[in-house]
Amino acid sequence: QMAAGTLDASAKIYSVRVDAIHADTYKVLGGLSKDPAPKKSVDSPGEG
Repeated sequence: QMAAGTLDASAKIYSVRVDAIHADTYKVLGGLSKDPAPKKSVDSPGEG
């Protein structure tokens, strides 16, 4: 009985964490697709 309750609680905690990571990943990916990287021009000073 106790093991079943522990297993159920662990599964719920794990699923909440996976959902949070999934949501954060999609936020990051959405932000990357909206803001393209600035392009360097030939006249701009570079490294070196």
